[in-house]
Amino acid sequence: MSPDDAPQGGKIQNGRKNTLNIRPYIVESLNYLRTLGLFRLSLAGVLFEIGKFTFASKFYRKAIDIDDRKETLALYADSLMFSGRYQEAHDVFEKYVTETGSQNAEWRLKLVYLSSVIENQDIKFQHRNIKKAFELAIVTNLDTTEAEESLEKALKQDLLCGLAWFNLAHLKNSSGNTEEAAFCYTMCALVNKGDVEAWVNATAYSFNKSVPSQIFILLVRAGYFCNGDRYIEALYQAIEFSLGSEALSQIAHIIEQVLSEDTKPKDCIPELRIVNEEGVFENVLIKE
Repeated sequence: MSPDDAPQGGKIQNGRKNTLNIRPYIVESLNYLRTLGLFRLSLAGVLFEIGKFTFASKFYRKAIDIDDRKETLALYADSLMFSGRYQEAHDVFEKYVTETGSQNAEWRLKLVYLSSVIENQDIKFQHRNIKKAFELAIVTNLDTTEAEESLEKALKQDLLCGLAWFNLAHLKNSSGNTEEAAFCYTMCALVNKGDVEAWVNATAYSFNKSVPSQIFILLVRAGYFCNGDRYIEALYQAIEFSLGSEALSQIAHIIEQVLSEDTKPKDCIPELRIVNEEGVFENVLIKE
């Protein structure tokens, strides 16, 4: 029997040949899966934009199962949030930030503010009644007490009602509670990313010692990312109107520094020194 006729040798050789032959099919299959993942990712994005958040979350989940892109995890969390699955969204945002160390300002803000709003409102899941919430959020003809009650009811219908958060922020500011006003304006901005006024107000009211400096920095970055120069121009106008051109010059320098240093470490806080009540210069961006 020749070596070619040896059964054992033949099996080994054939096995090796077959392994080599199926490699193109494996590559083709992997390419197909990647393409399928991208298709599902694109479809999820379209569904999200037209307000089909639950369907969007399902396709984001399927895209992650096929091609585990880290940024898709954040998009999945966002779709969960707008689906009313707030606790799940928070957990996925937390996983994304922890695993990637991402400095994306929008995702970090949503993680922080979701945590607060879930605790304060005691709502982990909600069937969002967007229409009813919007109706309750129109408080033009109500007095302050009635308006606040109606806005709280609106949030019980839809925790992501931007109009409710915006009007609630106005009430908080009118009563002198700038910290809560800043929180409410930020919530409005996070659910209505194109609302320049909400971003400007959130940033402006966060420029005080009661709000952590990192929140102010995240707001500047996220506001600019979502709205570009429109946000910066409106913010500068608001600062100049409230504090004057000299203060604007100082604050604008800090904002430009923040926007140009997206990768700086967390403990690197910009300095903006202003004379305090005791006549001593202090960095107002450092919160005690």
